Amino acid sequence: MRGRYPAILDDPKQGEAARQLFDDAQAMLARVVEEHWFDPKAVIGFWPANSVGEDIHLYTGESRAETLATFFTLRQQLLRRDGRPNLALADFIAPVETGKADYIGGFAVTSGAREDKISKRFAKANDDYGSILVKALADRLRKPSPSVCMSACGASSGPMCQTKV
Repeated sequence: MRGRYPAILDDPKQGEAARQLFDDAQAMLARVVEEHWFDPKAVIGFWPANSVGEDIHLYTGESRAETLATFFTLRQQLLRRDGRPNLALADFIAPVETGKADYIGGFAVTSGAREDKISKRFAKANDDYGSILVKALADRLRKPSPSVCMSACGASSGPMCQTKV
């Protein structure tokens, strides 16, 4: 179903189906909350980092004496006009030769292990619609997690924030 909410609810061709889907999702969301179907978790971390060519080196501490890991990034493979460069993620991290301290962050989010079990329970009952709907709701509930992580990390002290939310 293509369209934008809430306009799709009044669409002459898809409106009825969209309203039914919306009502079904609202009913299932009420069950998700009431029965605690999901156990959302998120984690975020920032690490000292510098680029070396097209790679990003992560360090174990502020001294940057020991490399924790290396991300090998690729340059875009597009044909560019007007002398525009093909970028790599490493281009957004300060090169090691500048001596500038830079950082890289990452996050992971989950709705919890029960999402899959609940989805399979619907599928086993031959309710593919319910199985898909529970997965869609879990996905929608995960979407704001990075923002919550960033807010939590912003309240923490120091650039080496590692927070579980």
